[in-house]
Amino acid sequence: QYAESILAESKEYDYQMGIAIACKEISLIHFAHLALDKALDYGYQALRILKSCGKNHEISHILCNIGVYYNALNLEEKGKEYFLQSIGYDRENIPPLINLGEYYVRQSQPDDAMDYFQQALGIATENKKMGDLAFALKSMGEVYNSLKKVEKAIEYFERSLKVLSTLDEEHT
Repeated sequence: QYAESILAESKEYDYQMGIAIACKEISLIHFAHLALDKALDYGYQALRILKSCGKNHEISHILCNIGVYYNALNLEEKGKEYFLQSIGYDRENIPPLINLGEYYVRQSQPDDAMDYFQQALGIATENKKMGDLAFALKSMGEVYNSLKKVEKAIEYFERSLKVLSTLDEEHT
């Protein structure tokens, strides 16, 4: 209801960014309820507005969301297209890199998966995004585990846990 009221008020004042943000939030709500057609509809509405405003960072995020929605519909190739578009708008956006890595894991292409996880790891390290860093490390551990490189997998899992424990310490 809150997002719908923001959408209505933004439309009343023709505030395009408010409309885009509200549409993005409503799309996420629909995704959480697995109403994927509605999630896509609102996601595309947000995307159209953001493109007209030239907000590349925000465009990247909504493109990644749309890719996730397509993955949920078992349309992984289409999801991949949106993740790649997302990176084209913001090379520092970590979620599409992680999603592409996971895509390649499912395609049994561990080298490609590791390339994307390494990119995510580098950006997360450089920007001190500890949650993303922990996730990238865990993902790399999973790839090594799938390759039966157990020692290397354990190393990455332990590094991920160490990063997570520092996050817990910061929040207590």
